[in-house]
Amino acid sequence: MKKTLFIFSIILFFVFGNYLFLEKNAVGAIIDFETYPAGPPGPSDQDIVNTQYQTLGVIFSTNVFFPRIEQVGGVDPMPGFINDFNLTSGMTKEFYEDTEDANFPGGLGDYFLRLNAASLLTGTVPNLNIEYTNPVSGASAEIWDIDANQGTERWIVLAFDQPGNIIDSVVSPLGLPASDLNSLDGKPWEWSFNHANFDIYSIQIVWDGSPGSKTSGIGLAFDNFEYTAVPIPGAIWLFGSGILGMVFIRRKLKN
Repeated sequence: MKKTLFIFSIILFFVFGNYLFLEKNAVGAIIDFETYPAGPPGPSDQDIVNTQYQTLGVIFSTNVFFPRIEQVGGVDPMPGFINDFNLTSGMTKEFYEDTEDANFPGGLGDYFLRLNAASLLTGTVPNLNIEYTNPVSGASAEIWDIDANQGTERWIVLAFDQPGNIIDSVVSPLGLPASDLNSLDGKPWEWSFNHANFDIYSIQIVWDGSPGSKTSGIGLAFDNFEYTAVPIPGAIWLFGSGILGMVFIRRKLKN
């Protein structure tokens, strides 16, 4: 009897110890939309995005249409956002569409994710949905160009558990005119969630839409998305192998 208990204790220690090790060494990933996990060909302007990043455990969608890849800069009939500071500085078109502030050179890279299907939005603004194949404990990303040209912009980021309950939220600053020193025009605002447990199953980015908000020219520029997920398949394998091992040893001792 003592021998059996000792063997069971060793197996349980191995299984749970390794599971805790996996949690402490959880899988982290960053998606900057510069490449696709499957490799070349890489992203190009106007690409529809849905399951390209599913191998990294993430699916992007909206409640109306799929988000798209947007190329930084250049003359574009369907821009993701307008840098009003550059616009009011009298620069030509290619210098104010989808361009970062001069203090953040290269911050957007070559591509980012935009919400709209055709061009800057007017009227109803859909949510950007981020669904995980495995739960995460933390996530962060940047929303660029929260401004106040012809009305203000503000976004709400919501985290959901498995049943779909809101378990965390963060609200962006209210957009300010490009002339304001605190304006986020052409600049990033970073949001983040940091939980002790792997309890975040999905995230939504929602347009605030309160009185005084923009009614046209609305754009969501989403980039540099990071998250931390527990490697569930490895944990399941450890638990399964441990249980099978206990069953095998128990039968052997009986015989």
